Amino acid sequence: MNNIYTYYNLGTELLLQSELYRLLKNIIDTNQENHILEIGSQQGLFSCFFSDYLLNNKLSTLTCVDSFNSNNNKDNNNMKVQEIREIFLNNIYKSKNYDKCFINIMTSEEFFQKNEKMYNFIYINGNINMETEIKNILNAIIQSFKYLSREGILWINNYKYNSIMEKGINDFINEYNIECDVIHKGQQLAIRKR
Repeated sequence: MNNIYTYYNLGTELLLQSELYRLLKNIIDTNQENHILEIGSQQGLFSCFFSDYLLNNKLSTLTCVDSFNSNNNKDNNNMKVQEIREIFLNNIYKSKNYDKCFINIMTSEEFFQKNEKMYNFIYINGNINMETEIKNILNAIIQSFKYLSREGILWINNYKYNSIMEKGINDFINEYNIECDVIHKGQQLAIRKR
């Protein structure tokens, strides 16, 4: 793991300890054509990981969606929106496959109103510090599932953040149980679409 990224220098331990980092490379073929959607990029820690390790195929892409709104976001220490966006851009442009990355500075709701593309891997890592934000994340999960290809994986960060989040996600899984299988359950949750 190199440390050339601003956020990698701040968050390498977070990345290395994450369930996503430990498990994903064994679940997704890094040489196949991957189309990845990330909802909530923040400063780019996982965006850079996806770019460096999962976009080896020349046709692979990464679509990042984030409004970079810092309101009540403890992870960003109340930095200004402009600062967060600049750190993200600085990080992603240093990643191995930055030329395959598409950046959408908008909310997930705005993104899904215009999106027509299907993805084989979707990572949801939104702001979870307010109840309204949790509702937005749950809505993003429902919308994401519509654009997840068959056998695609939906990976959700902060599954066990609190009882509201866990219940909302469990309700989603129960509703779509016929169409998906849980392939990982811990602090994060991963499902595969049938």
